[in-house]
Amino acid sequence: MSDTPEPLPVAAPSVASSVIDVPQVFEFVLNLQRSLDLNEVSNVAVNDGRLLWEVDRVSLVLCRGRKSEVVAVSGQESVHPRGNLIRSMRRIADHIIAAGVPLQYAGSFDSLPPQLEEPLADFVQESGTRFLLIMPLFAPERLVQPEPLPGIGKSPRQERQKIGALIIEQMTNSEPSPALKRSFDFVVDHVAAAVFNARTHGSIFLLPVWRSVGRFLEWLRGRRLAAAAAVLFLALAASVALIVVPWTYRVDATGRLMPVIQREVFAPWDGHVIELLAEGGQRVEAGQPLLKLRNDELAAELVTVENQIHEKRKLLATLYAQRDDAERQGNRDESLKAQGRAIETKVEIEGALLKLEILKERRDRLTVRAPITGVITTFQVEQLLLNRPVRRGEVLMQVMDDSAEWHLELEIAEHRVGRILRAQQRAGKAADDAKANLLAVEYRLLTQPESSYLATLNSLSTRTVTAEARGSVMEGRAAVDKQQLPLRTIGADVRARIDCGKSSLGDVLFGDIIEFVQSYLWW
Repeated sequence: MSDTPEPLPVAAPSVASSVIDVPQVFEFVLNLQRSLDLNEVSNVAVNDGRLLWEVDRVSLVLCRGRKSEVVAVSGQESVHPRGNLIRSMRRIADHIIAAGVPLQYAGSFDSLPPQLEEPLADFVQESGTRFLLIMPLFAPERLVQPEPLPGIGKSPRQERQKIGALIIEQMTNSEPSPALKRSFDFVVDHVAAAVFNARTHGSIFLLPVWRSVGRFLEWLRGRRLAAAAAVLFLALAASVALIVVPWTYRVDATGRLMPVIQREVFAPWDGHVIELLAEGGQRVEAGQPLLKLRNDELAAELVTVENQIHEKRKLLATLYAQRDDAERQGNRDESLKAQGRAIETKVEIEGALLKLEILKERRDRLTVRAPITGVITTFQVEQLLLNRPVRRGEVLMQVMDDSAEWHLELEIAEHRVGRILRAQQRAGKAADDAKANLLAVEYRLLTQPESSYLATLNSLSTRTVTAEARGSVMEGRAAVDKQQLPLRTIGADVRARIDCGKSSLGDVLFGDIIEFVQSYLWW
């Protein structure tokens, strides 16, 4: 906006007719006062005003600090502030608002102040208007004047606040319409008052919040107040209960029911499985043959060593005969030479025999035996192993002793382990006993979901592993009483709950949400 111009010596339009359409004026004023929303009041002022005054276009410009803004134009849902028409309108309105006097243009620039000629000419060129009336709007005067200042005896005079301007245009006629003459002076102050009240109301801090609070308090009147008080009391009581009431915190875990003694059977050497001597689910004794392997390279090496021994023994017999002949002939050198070769051959035979013994041990180990007494838990052994090549160290089957102790192999989610560790520390400090940190576990077998059993968490791994279904987990072991289990199924799935001691009811119910916020939203 340009520098503030001097007040303009432009007179306001006179009202030529005293006959007004009272119902239409009253309806317009009523519509202005129906809302305190600035956008609604502005649109009523320009759109209903255009119909009331029977003009072509009405616009409303409001002051925004040191600048002004065109907030509403009749016939338009929104105003584009960068348009040439809006810019020129805002420029001429700035001069009129600063001067505080109205401007009427009827096709002639005579008697206009110099500072208005250029902005008015630009606006007329952009808008094509033939009649223009720009009326500055002021805040309404106070109904109750302030008290006189002490020692002066009269009230201080305050200048009325400038809030904007109303712009009225006619494109086809350079004379104001009769309706404009009849009613404009009667309603312009109502427009200014309605706009001022709407702006004042909209400037209240957190107005939507206070409006909602007011509606809620109004809704509470009567019997609803007692109902709301009861609900508030119940909510407060529930909040106190969530903090004060103790409850057992349990950590969920999944796992399997397994015997404690388990052994895996490995392939001792590379080979082919040529014979199965046991099948899945069969009970075997320690040392009982389970299967046989064939290693062609080992068999060939055995034959080679045996042939070498046989040849060496024949050579040894020949050397002994040569030695004896040399001694009978009195040829001592030949006798000593034959004796030395015989001793060398004898050593070679002893080495070959030792190698043959080792190879035979390897051959014997190709018959794989049960490491412990128990049950073969590998399923479909014949389909998995028979006539199949295996490599040394490969797991062939598993044997478990189901007659000994049993335990639960648990998988605990990584973010739950902290609860268990803290519970173990509390239990150990309270009892001052190394075994006091054993936590109680309640579990159900999926093969027997109608019954629950008790166990004791006695060990926890020191590192996490990755499970396919649950992500990062930590493994644990819980001892069970096998006498409590009427039916023991190796590998039966288990759902367990680990007792981590007492905590608040709110922590038990909403601890997951709190931990989620701490883990993913806090950092």
